[in-house]
Amino acid sequence: MATTYTKTTTISTTTAPNSTVEIPCGEASLIALSIKGTFVGTLIFEATIDGINYYATGGIIATNVAFNTSQQTTTTIPGDFFIPVSAALSFRVRFSVYTSGAAVVVLRAEEATMPFNWSLVNTVLTPSATLGAFTGTHSLVSTATTNATSVKASSGTIGTITLTNASAAMKFFKLYNKASAPVVGTDTPVSIIGVPPTRTIVIPFEQGLRLTTGIAYALTGLMPIADTTALALNDMSVHINYI
Repeated sequence: MATTYTKTTTISTTTAPNSTVEIPCGEASLIALSIKGTFVGTLIFEATIDGINYYATGGIIATNVAFNTSQQTTTTIPGDFFIPVSAALSFRVRFSVYTSGAAVVVLRAEEATMPFNWSLVNTVLTPSATLGAFTGTHSLVSTATTNATSVKASSGTIGTITLTNASAAMKFFKLYNKASAPVVGTDTPVSIIGVPPTRTIVIPFEQGLRLTTGIAYALTGLMPIADTTALALNDMSVHINYI
């Protein structure tokens, strides 16, 4: 990572105007923030696009970057944080509430994207190497049906789908957000993937494809949602990694 700018400032409301410490973002998309010292108060993290109006922006505690953790826009204690600020003009740390003491703030703007497998949306489970990534596996070789299958009967996240079509005609994989096997031809899939004859395709989802109700699928001979054309025995194989 290339460091654009580093700034260290001690702030307190008794040393105005240093109750706020600010750093230009430039081309940076990531702010590394370290807060030390002894203080009683609340520091708020803010960024601006126009240089006048500021909005609260959240980051994650540095020791939690491998986990799915909700964003944190303020702190009342020392700590280290990573905060994405892509396209912002500048970033600042400000005492919104102050009682006593002083905070030593180190800001570093980095020309880098977030280098961690991390999602700011805490309702989305983002796997990590620490957690074992996509720990569930499902495999199927088609029978002479539409192969309506329930992979997971509750919310889940797909990491990779691998499909092999051994037949001489196009086949279709239909993915459903459903907690039970789909009613093929009636239920509406969230995705329809065509697999060319005698081909294998691999579909990766780096941050995972979240299905909130369940993971289910079917295999058909034609594309339309209403199609119920069954496959022949051993026409296709399906492999899904998920959590």
